Amino acid sequence: MSKNNITPKPRPLSQLLDMRIIDMTGEEFLLLITSTRGKPADEIPQLIHGIKGLAQLLGVSRATAQRIKASGDIDAAITQVGHNIVIRADLALELLHKAHANRQKKNHKK
Repeated sequence: MSKNNITPKPRPLSQLLDMRIIDMTGEEFLLLITSTRGKPADEIPQLIHGIKGLAQLLGVSRATAQRIKASGDIDAAITQVGHNIVIRADLALELLHKAHANRQKKNHKK
């Protein structure tokens, strides 16, 4: 057994906003997703437009935002006509939180 089994503390939110999701621990990702809860509604954009808007909301690259959209996890928050995409920010964050929690449960069952 390893003597160094101490879990590192998650980084501050200000650092997480500049990180790629793939570089975060599960705990850090959950902190980022839940950090918008409890904030006044005027601080969270209600509708965001396009992949660029989704990337800005989540603090990720456009490529990562596209992968998240393609995963289907936030389909209920997306309205798309042709190339125009409108996303309900609050619902997208909630759906991502649920998807993350479901993946955590699934991984713990193995």
